[in-house]
Amino acid sequence: MIPTFFGITIVTFVLMHLPPGDPVAAQVGEGGMRASAAANAELIEEYRRAHFLDLPLFVNTRPDDMPKQVQRLVERLPDPERGSWAARQLVLRGGIILPVLLPKLARLPEEQRAGALAVLSRIAERIGATEDLEQAADPTAFWTGYWELHRIDFRPANADRLVRRYARRGSPAVLAELRTLDSFIVPSVVDALGRDPAGGELDRLSTLISLVTGREVVYRVGEPESRRRETIADWKEWWFKHESDYATFRGPARFVAMATETRYFKWASRIGSLSFGLSSRDQRPIADKLREKAPVTLLVASLSVFFAYLFAIPLGVFSAVRRGRLADRAIAVVLFVAASMPGFWVGMNLIRTIGRAGWLPIRGLTSAGYEEMSLWGKAIDLTSHLAMPVFCLTYVSIAALSRYQRVAMLEVVRQDYIRTARAKGVAPRGVIWKHAMRNALLPVVTLLGLQLPFLLGGSVIIEQLFSINGMGLETFEAILYRDYNWTMAVVTLSAVLTMAGVLVADILYALVDPRIGFGGRRSRGR
Repeated sequence: MIPTFFGITIVTFVLMHLPPGDPVAAQVGEGGMRASAAANAELIEEYRRAHFLDLPLFVNTRPDDMPKQVQRLVERLPDPERGSWAARQLVLRGGIILPVLLPKLARLPEEQRAGALAVLSRIAERIGATEDLEQAADPTAFWTGYWELHRIDFRPANADRLVRRYARRGSPAVLAELRTLDSFIVPSVVDALGRDPAGGELDRLSTLISLVTGREVVYRVGEPESRRRETIADWKEWWFKHESDYATFRGPARFVAMATETRYFKWASRIGSLSFGLSSRDQRPIADKLREKAPVTLLVASLSVFFAYLFAIPLGVFSAVRRGRLADRAIAVVLFVAASMPGFWVGMNLIRTIGRAGWLPIRGLTSAGYEEMSLWGKAIDLTSHLAMPVFCLTYVSIAALSRYQRVAMLEVVRQDYIRTARAKGVAPRGVIWKHAMRNALLPVVTLLGLQLPFLLGGSVIIEQLFSINGMGLETFEAILYRDYNWTMAVVTLSAVLTMAGVLVADILYALVDPRIGFGGRRSRGR
């Protein structure tokens, strides 16, 4: 299952990158953003970095870390078109650039040094050094002396220690030291957020990282648990996209980054962590949306599988027993007609007839006031809402599975052991249901692994048609809004369900046919 899943991720990744055109440029254009060519190019570049479209697909021979980014931005400062954007990016990064920029500030070319000093003057406001900078006669000498004095403070171990102390106690003195380090403390704060803090700790940590990054995503003590999870998930998603802005790849880390700083690894790592990030449509965690919507879709799909097998197996056996007779031909005609009718067309006709007549509800899974109903009333209400959607997903499966069952039964009844059973005087019903049935079930059981993913795909239209708030409706809207994180989560869930279905089918083989067993059990029996 593991190599199969790995192969599925590669195929899905390649398919997602096959459509022509730049999805980020299209998204910027569809958003109606009007700006100058340079501003629009900057916006597209930021979107590309946020979606990792600036990374190679599978191997990154030149991984880009924070020192390289700072050097490249400093070199752009004299550029009349891109200089202002580069300056904004450096200011946005804040104190994290000081260990890279200050040691070589005096050696920079004059134009670059002038731009860098302008950037540093704005960073001085953030770290509380504006007054000292204004009193200095030579800004370059001031920053050189500042680095000699504070270089020992810009160490990861020191940042970790200060963040832990502030998270536990919230000391103003410690906060002052942290403000001096500015964004240099971001990796330490993110590491603390990864330990799932609660209450006051999360309040202080989220406030701290908001101050140094400018993102107003803060949790306050007393807010609901869902808000706490959303805050942590939001910062984890932000860090997933911006970790390279704070990382330095040296030695072995550089070789690791050649594989990790790629589009495929970033994409696959979401699957491995089962986080999937945030929805680009409403900024909610994908995991929370899956917990909310997956049970709805899986309920509809599971009922469809249950009823499909419940009706298809007896129908296929009945057709095989009466092969060539009027009943067999009539069933074949009905099933072929049913298989040729699209589910959305049948659903629309059901809405126009049964729905408009008021016999069954046509929207949602429950009626208004569902929570106040009795247990029996809830069951009736839910059943009435599920009737038409489940039928639209089921009848095509019944048509296909019953044909497979019929063919399998016809092959089995021609076997020698069936003729032997008849020769011994076993009743026709016993021959069919006791001797032939188990072997005839094997091909139909094989199809079980494909049923749930097939129905998940069909639910996209059916849930849209009946306004069911499940994965299908969400997937339909995600495609319209190009929500790749949600699409990735649905593909992953479909792959897992497919493999789980195949595994269940393998187990059912041993239950259906006693001749099939597990190798370990047979060896122990011997």
